[in-house]
Amino acid sequence: MVALAAFFGVSALAVDSCTNLPALANEVAEINVISASWTSSNDLVLSDSSTGAALPNQYAFCRVKGNIEYSGNKSLGFELWLPEQDSYNERYLVVGNGGLAGTIDTSAMMLNLNRGYAVTAGHSGHDVALNVIIKIQAKYSQGDGYLGQSILNFTTNAVLEECDGIDGVVDDSSMASSTNVTCLTQPQINAIEAIYAGPTDSRNGDIIYPGCTLGSEKEWLMQETSLYLNYTTPILQNLVLNNLSFDINQFDFGADVDAVDAIASPLIDGISTDLSAFRKRGGKMIVAQGWADPYGALWSIMHLEQLQNATANEDVSDFFNLFMIPGMVNFADTGRLAR
Repeated sequence: MVALAAFFGVSALAVDSCTNLPALANEVAEINVISASWTSSNDLVLSDSSTGAALPNQYAFCRVKGNIEYSGNKSLGFELWLPEQDSYNERYLVVGNGGLAGTIDTSAMMLNLNRGYAVTAGHSGHDVALNVIIKIQAKYSQGDGYLGQSILNFTTNAVLEECDGIDGVVDDSSMASSTNVTCLTQPQINAIEAIYAGPTDSRNGDIIYPGCTLGSEKEWLMQETSLYLNYTTPILQNLVLNNLSFDINQFDFGADVDAVDAIASPLIDGISTDLSAFRKRGGKMIVAQGWADPYGALWSIMHLEQLQNATANEDVSDFFNLFMIPGMVNFADTGRLAR
């Protein structure tokens, strides 16, 4: 998408240049522009995904639809919205999507188009309408190490109480959630410490993925009870191990990790530390990451370190900056965490 925006120059387009765009864009290998149409202001009215309110386009824009081919017959569908010159803020923004993806978040695109951005989004290589999602009732035992929501709330509040004064401002009691929990058992403490530490390779102890950060505990319950059933298990059973009866409790944090890297990673991971071409053409990248993200806040820091290592520890702040945001979870502040 960055390369596509660079090709177009992320420039504001007039009606004629918009409709002529497919002929120019299709000169770029692997990029297929299906259509490009001019949309006058207020001609496209969407629904705000958060509030349900009407969300019209405040500015006229060129709406580009296309796909990028990869791995044989596979393709990634995208839309690119280029605002008219008078409203363009000279910035390019990529809108992502969560979960299993499969959709283009036009609501988020519209919100940012109305702020003057040239904005793009993709469906991550598949259409959610073609997927069959099977919901499995979570079955788990509330054993000695079980971490219920009240325990997780208690832990987050304890972390904030212990760490909050570091910033020089001690928040009042209105920031805390009520709980009946007064202490944790040793098995519960062991479970929490394991989650903080993150998974390691069973063969050599190397870190596979960073653990959760202090203050993210309130958001852990979905991983314990549902997310692994909706995401991890189907990927392992259908794609990686080709075994529909595979029990995730038997996952080998050695050989099975190698299988995930070999089979799933080429289809899912698209993050490279080689940004030299992007840097040479004057690109600037801003990355934001929530400290309270329960799905690996530290990975963004690790990626920055990998980027620096790839450039012989050269300062990369001239084109790449990472901002760690306290209180922000996976996508944004949910209101459940102290700011």
